[in-house]
Amino acid sequence: MIKKVQLNNYAFIQTNYNKNENLSEVNKTEKISKVEEIKKALENGTYKIDIHKTAIAMAKALMK
Repeated sequence: MIKKVQLNNYAFIQTNYNKNENLSEVNKTEKISKVEEIKKALENGTYKIDIHKTAIAMAKALMK
């Protein structure tokens, strides 16, 4: 049986939706700053590749 959504339930949903939306914006900002950090390291020639992680990722991709 479907229950009617009461006003307090609607407010709860809206509050949680807005929290998730703000979290998404924070994640986007973090990703952009990480990309900028990598970009600067590439330009400076200081970017270090983790060969071990790269090899594992490549091996996993080939096994799929």
